[in-house]
Amino acid sequence: MECGILEQSTDAGCRGPQVVSFQAAHTNHTTLLPPPPPSGKKTLVLDLDATLIDTLHSNQEGRCDPDFIYTDSSGCRAKIWKRPHLLEFLQAVSKDFEVVLFTAAGQRHADAVLSHLDPNGTLIHHRLYGHHTVPCPQWSWVKDLSKLGRDLSQTLIVDDCEAAVLFQRDNWVSIPAFSQWNMDCKEERALLDILTFLQNKVLPAADVREALALHENLSPILSSFLPHLLDQGHLMCSLFRHLSPPLKRKESTRFLLAASPRAAVWRKLSTITSLLKYSTLNGKAMDYVLVCLILTVCRACQ
Repeated sequence: MECGILEQSTDAGCRGPQVVSFQAAHTNHTTLLPPPPPSGKKTLVLDLDATLIDTLHSNQEGRCDPDFIYTDSSGCRAKIWKRPHLLEFLQAVSKDFEVVLFTAAGQRHADAVLSHLDPNGTLIHHRLYGHHTVPCPQWSWVKDLSKLGRDLSQTLIVDDCEAAVLFQRDNWVSIPAFSQWNMDCKEERALLDILTFLQNKVLPAADVREALALHENLSPILSSFLPHLLDQGHLMCSLFRHLSPPLKRKESTRFLLAASPRAAVWRKLSTITSLLKYSTLNGKAMDYVLVCLILTVCRACQ
Protein backbone atom coordinates (compact mmCIF):
# COMPACT_ATOMS: atom_id res chain seq x y z
CA MET A 1 0.00 0.00 0.00
CA GLU A 2 1.08 3.61 -0.52
CA CYS A 3 3.89 4.92 1.61
CA GLY A 4 3.72 1.91 3.89
CA ILE A 5 0.89 3.40 5.97
CA LEU A 6 -1.02 0.12 5.89
CA GLU A 7 1.72 -2.18 4.73
CA GLN A 8 1.71 -5.69 6.19
CA SER A 9 5.41 -6.47 6.09
CA THR A 10 6.70 -9.92 6.96
CA ASP A 11 10.30 -9.08 6.22
CA ALA A 12 12.43 -9.98 9.23
CA GLY A 13 14.57 -6.96 8.44
CA CYS A 14 11.64 -4.71 9.39
CA ARG A 15 11.99 -5.35 13.08
CA GLY A 16 13.22 -2.24 14.79
CA PRO A 17 15.49 -2.16 17.83
CA GLN A 18 12.52 -1.80 20.18
CA VAL A 19 10.65 -4.83 18.83
CA VAL A 20 12.08 -8.14 20.02
CA SER A 21 10.37 -11.51 20.34
CA PHE A 22 11.02 -13.52 23.48
CA GLN A 23 10.26 -17.20 24.03
CA ALA A 24 8.33 -17.74 27.26
CA ALA A 25 9.98 -20.35 29.47
CA HIS A 26 6.79 -22.26 30.31
CA THR A 27 5.21 -22.39 26.85
CA ASN A 28 5.86 -22.41 23.14
CA HIS A 29 4.06 -19.10 22.89
CA THR A 30 6.33 -16.37 21.55
CA THR A 31 5.86 -13.01 23.22
CA LEU A 32 6.29 -9.72 21.38
CA LEU A 33 7.82 -7.68 24.20
CA PRO A 34 10.85 -8.08 26.44
CA PRO A 35 10.26 -9.02 30.09
CA PRO A 36 8.16 -6.49 32.02
CA PRO A 37 9.95 -3.69 33.86
CA PRO A 38 10.83 -4.31 37.52
CA SER A 39 8.83 -1.19 38.45
CA GLY A 40 5.64 -3.23 38.10
CA LYS A 41 3.96 -0.51 36.02
CA LYS A 42 0.77 -1.31 34.21
CA THR A 43 1.02 -1.63 30.42
CA LEU A 44 -0.81 0.93 28.27
CA VAL A 45 -1.14 0.00 24.60
CA LEU A 46 -1.89 2.85 22.18
CA ASP A 47 -3.13 2.72 18.61
CA LEU A 48 -1.67 5.30 16.21
CA ASP A 49 -3.80 6.36 13.22
CA ALA A 50 -7.20 7.89 14.09
CA THR A 51 -6.35 7.48 17.78
CA LEU A 52 -3.30 9.73 18.16
CA ILE A 53 -2.92 11.25 14.69
CA ASP A 54 -4.57 11.76 11.31
CA THR A 55 -2.66 11.12 8.09
CA LEU A 56 -2.94 12.17 4.46
CA HIS A 57 -0.50 11.50 1.65
CA SER A 58 1.55 14.51 0.65
CA ASN A 59 -0.40 15.07 -2.59
CA GLN A 60 -3.74 15.28 -0.76
CA GLU A 61 -5.19 18.49 0.63
CA GLY A 62 -6.37 18.77 4.22
CA ARG A 63 -8.70 21.23 5.89
CA CYS A 64 -5.78 23.04 7.50
CA ASP A 65 -2.00 22.92 7.54
CA PRO A 66 -0.52 19.72 9.00
CA ASP A 67 1.53 19.70 12.17
CA PHE A 68 4.40 18.17 10.24
CA ILE A 69 5.28 16.34 7.04
CA TYR A 70 7.50 13.28 7.17
CA THR A 71 9.58 11.46 4.63
CA ASP A 72 9.87 7.76 5.48
CA SER A 73 12.76 5.40 4.83
CA SER A 74 11.51 4.63 1.30
CA GLY A 75 11.15 8.31 0.37
CA CYS A 76 7.37 8.50 0.67
CA ARG A 77 5.96 11.68 2.19
CA ALA A 78 2.82 12.12 4.30
CA LYS A 79 1.08 14.93 6.16
CA ILE A 80 0.40 14.41 9.86
CA TRP A 81 -2.07 16.12 12.19
CA LYS A 82 -1.65 15.53 15.92
CA ARG A 83 -4.69 14.95 18.08
CA PRO A 84 -5.14 17.89 20.48
CA HIS A 85 -3.17 17.50 23.72
CA LEU A 86 -1.21 14.54 22.32
CA LEU A 87 2.20 15.46 23.73
CA GLU A 88 0.73 16.36 27.10
CA PHE A 89 -0.96 12.95 27.16
CA LEU A 90 2.17 11.03 26.16
CA GLN A 91 4.36 12.86 28.64
CA ALA A 92 1.96 12.03 31.46
CA VAL A 93 1.32 8.36 30.68
CA SER A 94 5.00 7.62 30.01
CA LYS A 95 5.70 8.39 33.68
CA ASP A 96 3.01 6.09 35.08
CA PHE A 97 2.75 3.28 32.51
CA GLU A 98 4.82 1.06 30.31
CA VAL A 99 3.68 2.54 26.98
CA VAL A 100 3.44 0.36 23.88
CA LEU A 101 2.54 1.72 20.45
CA PHE A 102 0.64 -1.01 18.58
CA THR A 103 -0.44 -0.01 15.09
CA ALA A 104 -1.92 -1.97 12.22
CA ALA A 105 0.14 0.23 9.91
CA GLY A 106 3.56 -0.57 8.55
CA GLN A 107 6.82 0.12 10.35
CA ARG A 108 8.05 2.79 7.90
CA HIS A 109 4.98 4.92 8.56
CA ALA A 110 4.96 4.44 12.35
CA ASP A 111 8.68 5.04 12.76
CA ALA A 112 8.54 8.18 10.62
CA VAL A 113 5.71 9.56 12.77
CA LEU A 114 7.48 8.72 16.02
CA SER A 115 10.68 10.36 14.83
CA HIS A 116 8.71 13.61 15.18
CA LEU A 117 6.51 12.76 18.19
CA ASP A 118 9.16 11.01 20.26
CA PRO A 119 12.59 11.78 18.79
CA ASN A 120 14.44 10.75 21.96
CA GLY A 121 12.49 7.53 22.48
CA THR A 122 11.42 8.47 26.00
CA LEU A 123 7.63 8.56 25.59
CA ILE A 124 6.97 5.28 23.75
CA HIS A 125 8.78 2.34 25.33
CA HIS A 126 7.98 -0.34 22.73
CA ARG A 127 6.68 -0.41 19.17
CA LEU A 128 4.58 -3.05 17.43
CA TYR A 129 3.44 -2.91 13.82
CA GLY A 130 1.02 -4.41 11.32
CA HIS A 131 2.98 -7.62 10.96
CA HIS A 132 2.50 -8.27 14.69
CA THR A 133 -1.31 -8.32 14.38
CA VAL A 134 -3.36 -11.49 13.97
CA PRO A 135 -5.87 -12.08 11.15
CA CYS A 136 -9.25 -13.60 11.85
CA PRO A 137 -12.52 -13.90 9.87
CA GLN A 138 -13.99 -10.79 11.47
CA TRP A 139 -10.95 -8.53 11.08
CA SER A 140 -7.58 -8.80 9.40
CA TRP A 141 -5.52 -6.86 11.97
CA VAL A 142 -6.48 -7.96 15.48
CA LYS A 143 -4.14 -6.82 18.27
CA ASP A 144 -3.87 -9.89 20.48
CA LEU A 145 -2.77 -8.61 23.88
CA SER A 146 -2.06 -12.13 25.10
CA LYS A 147 1.02 -12.13 22.85
CA LEU A 148 2.63 -9.23 24.69
CA GLY A 149 3.88 -11.35 27.56
CA ARG A 150 2.06 -9.18 30.10
CA ASP A 151 -0.50 -9.90 32.79
CA LEU A 152 -3.82 -9.00 31.20
CA SER A 153 -5.08 -7.76 34.54
CA GLN A 154 -2.42 -5.05 34.25
CA THR A 155 -2.79 -4.29 30.54
CA LEU A 156 -5.21 -2.06 28.63
CA ILE A 157 -5.46 -0.68 25.11
CA VAL A 158 -6.77 2.63 23.77
CA ASP A 159 -8.03 2.23 20.20
CA ASP A 160 -10.67 3.81 17.99
CA CYS A 161 -11.37 0.51 16.22
CA GLU A 162 -13.56 -1.96 18.07
CA ALA A 163 -12.70 -4.89 15.81
CA ALA A 164 -8.97 -4.46 16.55
CA VAL A 165 -9.56 -5.61 20.14
CA LEU A 166 -11.71 -8.60 19.24
CA PHE A 167 -9.83 -11.00 21.53
CA GLN A 168 -9.65 -8.82 24.67
CA ARG A 169 -12.58 -6.40 24.65
CA ASP A 170 -12.54 -6.28 28.46
CA ASN A 171 -9.17 -4.51 28.23
CA TRP A 172 -10.32 -1.89 25.74
CA VAL A 173 -10.75 1.85 26.28
CA SER A 174 -12.62 3.21 23.25
CA ILE A 175 -11.90 6.63 21.81
CA PRO A 176 -13.67 8.44 18.96
CA ALA A 177 -11.75 8.37 15.70
CA PHE A 178 -9.78 11.57 15.17
CA SER A 179 -9.83 13.44 11.87
CA GLN A 180 -8.48 16.86 11.01
CA TRP A 181 -11.61 17.29 8.89
CA ASN A 182 -13.58 17.69 12.10
CA MET A 183 -14.15 21.44 12.40
CA ASP A 184 -14.11 21.17 16.20
CA CYS A 185 -10.91 19.15 16.40
CA LYS A 186 -8.95 21.98 18.05
CA GLU A 187 -11.45 21.96 20.92
CA GLU A 188 -11.38 18.19 21.35
CA ARG A 189 -10.42 16.88 24.79
CA ALA A 190 -10.66 13.10 24.31
CA LEU A 191 -7.05 12.43 25.33
CA LEU A 192 -7.29 14.64 28.40
CA ASP A 193 -10.51 12.92 29.45
CA ILE A 194 -8.93 9.50 29.04
CA LEU A 195 -5.84 10.68 30.93
CA THR A 196 -8.03 11.69 33.89
CA PHE A 197 -9.72 8.29 33.80
CA LEU A 198 -6.37 6.47 33.67
CA GLN A 199 -4.94 8.42 36.58
CA ASN A 200 -8.02 8.32 38.80
CA LYS A 201 -9.46 4.88 38.08
CA VAL A 202 -6.96 2.63 36.30
CA LEU A 203 -3.76 3.31 38.21
CA PRO A 204 -5.25 2.44 41.64
CA ALA A 205 -7.08 -0.65 40.34
CA ALA A 206 -5.86 -4.12 41.25
CA ASP A 207 -7.27 -5.34 37.92
CA VAL A 208 -7.66 -2.85 35.06
CA ARG A 209 -10.56 -4.89 33.68
CA GLU A 210 -12.55 -4.25 36.84
CA ALA A 211 -11.95 -0.51 36.50
CA LEU A 212 -13.04 -0.64 32.87
CA ALA A 213 -16.08 -2.78 33.69
CA LEU A 214 -17.24 -0.36 36.36
CA HIS A 215 -16.73 2.48 33.95
CA GLU A 216 -18.35 0.84 30.94
CA ASN A 217 -21.18 -1.24 32.36
CA LEU A 218 -24.76 -0.12 32.26
CA SER A 219 -26.11 1.30 35.49
CA PRO A 220 -28.96 -0.59 37.22
CA ILE A 221 -31.60 1.69 35.66
CA LEU A 222 -30.32 1.11 32.12
CA SER A 223 -29.73 -2.59 32.78
CA SER A 224 -33.42 -3.04 33.53
CA PHE A 225 -34.52 -0.72 30.73
CA LEU A 226 -32.44 -1.87 27.77
CA PRO A 227 -33.52 -5.56 27.58
CA HIS A 228 -37.06 -4.50 26.69
CA LEU A 229 -35.64 -2.70 23.68
CA LEU A 230 -33.38 -5.57 22.68
CA ASP A 231 -36.18 -8.15 22.89
CA GLN A 232 -37.34 -6.89 19.50
CA GLY A 233 -35.02 -8.32 16.89
CA HIS A 234 -35.80 -5.74 14.23
CA LEU A 235 -35.19 -2.94 16.71
CA MET A 236 -31.83 -4.41 17.73
CA CYS A 237 -30.75 -4.53 14.10
CA SER A 238 -31.88 -0.94 13.67
CA LEU A 239 -29.96 0.09 16.76
CA PHE A 240 -26.81 -1.52 15.41
CA ARG A 241 -27.32 0.14 12.05
CA HIS A 242 -27.84 3.59 13.52
CA LEU A 243 -25.30 3.36 16.32
CA SER A 244 -22.45 1.81 14.36
CA PRO A 245 -19.95 4.26 12.88
CA PRO A 246 -18.90 3.51 9.28
CA LEU A 247 -16.68 0.81 10.71
CA LYS A 248 -14.13 0.37 8.00
CA ARG A 249 -15.06 -3.12 6.83
CA LYS A 250 -18.23 -5.02 5.98
CA GLU A 251 -17.22 -7.64 8.58
CA SER A 252 -17.97 -5.12 11.33
CA THR A 253 -21.71 -5.88 11.21
CA ARG A 254 -21.13 -9.58 11.77
CA PHE A 255 -18.66 -8.73 14.53
CA LEU A 256 -21.17 -6.53 16.35
CA LEU A 257 -24.01 -9.02 16.03
CA ALA A 258 -21.78 -11.77 17.39
CA ALA A 259 -21.05 -9.72 20.51
CA SER A 260 -23.16 -9.41 23.60
CA PRO A 261 -26.12 -7.20 22.60
CA ARG A 262 -25.93 -5.05 25.71
CA ALA A 263 -22.19 -4.64 25.48
CA ALA A 264 -22.29 -3.82 21.77
CA VAL A 265 -25.04 -1.25 22.15
CA TRP A 266 -23.28 0.29 25.11
CA ARG A 267 -20.07 0.53 23.13
CA LYS A 268 -21.85 2.37 20.33
CA LEU A 269 -23.59 4.67 22.78
CA SER A 270 -20.20 5.34 24.31
CA THR A 271 -18.83 6.32 20.93
CA ILE A 272 -21.65 8.76 20.33
CA THR A 273 -21.43 10.13 23.86
CA SER A 274 -17.67 9.92 24.02
CA LEU A 275 -17.22 12.79 26.43
CA LEU A 276 -20.03 11.54 28.66
CA LYS A 277 -17.99 8.41 29.34
CA TYR A 278 -15.40 10.45 31.13
CA SER A 279 -17.66 13.16 32.50
CA THR A 280 -18.35 13.94 36.12
CA LEU A 281 -22.11 13.44 35.79
CA ASN A 282 -23.54 11.45 38.67
CA GLY A 283 -25.30 8.15 38.05
CA LYS A 284 -28.84 9.50 37.82
CA ALA A 285 -27.84 12.31 35.46
CA MET A 286 -25.96 9.86 33.26
CA ASP A 287 -28.98 7.53 33.24
CA TYR A 288 -31.23 10.38 32.17
CA VAL A 289 -28.94 11.47 29.34
CA LEU A 290 -28.45 7.94 28.01
CA VAL A 291 -32.12 6.96 28.27
CA CYS A 292 -33.01 10.09 26.30
CA LEU A 293 -30.40 9.15 23.72
CA ILE A 294 -31.72 5.58 23.41
CA LEU A 295 -35.30 6.81 23.03
CA THR A 296 -34.20 9.28 20.37
CA VAL A 297 -32.47 6.51 18.42
CA CYS A 298 -35.50 4.24 18.81
CA ARG A 299 -37.78 6.88 17.38
CA ALA A 300 -35.42 7.31 14.45
CA CYS A 301 -35.50 3.55 13.87
CA GLN A 302 -39.27 3.29 13.75
